[in-house]
Amino acid sequence: MGIKYVTFSIFLLLFCQSLWTCVRHACNFLLLLCECFWTCVRHVWNFLLLFCECFWNFLLLFCECFWTCVWMWLDAKAARDAKVLATPADVKEYGNSYVFVIDMPGLKSEDIKVMEEDNALIVSSERKREEEKEGVKYLRMERKMGKFMRKFILPDNVNTDAISAVCQDGVLIVTVNKLLPPEPKKPKIIEVKIG
Repeated sequence: MGIKYVTFSIFLLLFCQSLWTCVRHACNFLLLLCECFWTCVRHVWNFLLLFCECFWNFLLLFCECFWTCVWMWLDAKAARDAKVLATPADVKEYGNSYVFVIDMPGLKSEDIKVMEEDNALIVSSERKREEEKEGVKYLRMERKMGKFMRKFILPDNVNTDAISAVCQDGVLIVTVNKLLPPEPKKPKIIEVKIG
């Protein structure tokens, strides 16, 4: 009976040791598997972040290029359609008026149109090229020809009935008078009666 007991004890001890080794190896395998899975997830996440960042930058660049092209096309189309040239101008404010000084070189006063519409001052004109004469050819054409127009939004305190324009030496001076400020209300004194 003693030998059987010792043999059984050794067998049980070896079995427990083998079982513990298997459990330990299984745990190590599971830890290694989790670590591999986490590493893969981390790499996939980093890849997705990098992809999203690249895609976003590409989208921003595309939108910027697209809108730049659209605005350039619209500007070119507007210039082609209107063929309106802007002429330099200075705007001055005085105590009782606004003065617009606009360059109009080579234009006669009867060719210049000044009008007020919807609280805006519009100055326009057109410079036409001289008719070509026989025997004359242009060696250089640098002067701009076409329609000139400037539009100025007027402040609320202007008197649109008092606008004057003078053209002298290729400079147009438009004066827009201001409205007189309203008189401040005087306090009204109310008599107190005996009741």
